[in-house]
Amino acid sequence: MQLSNQTYYAIELLRFLMRSDQDSAWSSKELAAIVTLDSRGKGHFTDLWRRIGRDEDDVAIKSRARQVLAEIEAGSMHQPRDWRVIPQILRDLRKAGYLDAGPRGFWITEAGGSAALSEVARTMGEDLGFARCCSELHYFDCPDIDTCLAYPLYKKLTDVIQGIFGSVTISQLSRGEVDIMELLRGQLND
Repeated sequence: MQLSNQTYYAIELLRFLMRSDQDSAWSSKELAAIVTLDSRGKGHFTDLWRRIGRDEDDVAIKSRARQVLAEIEAGSMHQPRDWRVIPQILRDLRKAGYLDAGPRGFWITEAGGSAALSEVARTMGEDLGFARCCSELHYFDCPDIDTCLAYPLYKKLTDVIQGIFGSVTISQLSRGEVDIMELLRGQLND
């Protein structure tokens, strides 16, 4: 199982908006700059938004996002290829009720903060099954499932992944209340 970039971006967008000032609204382009660029202008998650509550506030982050946008428009920084998916992700998150929007931009809703990671992943069309025999979306009836030596392992991994993703909310993740790797180790040791 591997989550798509769109799902990672959706989770990062919600985490960012959860940690930002609740009175702030962010444009689609500002959000794209925040989650798709690093300081070198490559297509990776940036540390920019993680500075909220540390050394930069929303105003400073918004200013940096606008600086990045100006550099892209001027041609001095390339536009990441994933840049184009952000508006669709925002539409999907809004349709699911996780975001609201107005003339000033987007902000997170209460439902967005309380959404489990599994709900966000499913909103983005993800399958949290470890293998096709454990798939929620792409299940196929394997004739060897009763004798397959790998199936119990795949099923256990699927149950663990779904359990963790179903129990961790955007709010918990954004506040650093959970360590997903620690949860994973704990579940696999059971």
